[in-house]
Amino acid sequence: MHILAFGHTIPKVPCTYERPIGFVMRKYKVFEGKRRMYDTEKSTVLGTRSFGYFGDPAGYEETLYQTPKGFYFVMGKGGEESPYANDDDVHPISAEEAAAWQE
Repeated sequence: MHILAFGHTIPKVPCTYERPIGFVMRKYKVFEGKRRMYDTEKSTVLGTRSFGYFGDPAGYEETLYQTPKGFYFVMGKGGEESPYANDDDVHPISAEEAAAWQE
């Protein structure tokens, strides 16, 4: 149980797929034939880049992460016409794609 202000409690509920906590996201994804955990809280941010301007429907921002086991993934947020429209998901990528992303 987690205790909140004023003595209220909420039960701990096991979650096996996704548990967003603020801006933290933890998901299992299958990549290159293996099921792996991608966790923004435990991963290292390698870089962030933005395209467009604030309010641009095609604009977006994406962040590259590396997991403690050395795997890479990208998370992005964007406008209605961007590649990340209505998308709060992790996107696993290869080491080669991560190197190209950082250039």
